[in-house]
Amino acid sequence: MASVVVPRRALPTFMDEAGRVLACTQRPDLFVSFNDRGNARTRRVRHAAALCEDCPVKAACLAWAVKYGQDGVFGGKLVSRGRVLQ
Repeated sequence: MASVVVPRRALPTFMDEAGRVLACTQRPDLFVSFNDRGNARTRRVRHAAALCEDCPVKAACLAWAVKYGQDGVFGGKLVSRGRVLQ
């Protein structure tokens, strides 16, 4: 079973069944950075969402983001202030 380690007031560290850190933990800037605009932002969001596609903790990730009012791509969805936008 995949695990989620949730430090207080920080992004969680998501790991697969083998204990490997998942892409979102290795590249958080890809998933939570909103400094870009327009086409660059659209491409980044789509790329991040594609990386989530086969993630073993996709549902837990999205639930965590909604529960804690996060902004970014979580569980393959764009989330703003804990609300799923797409």
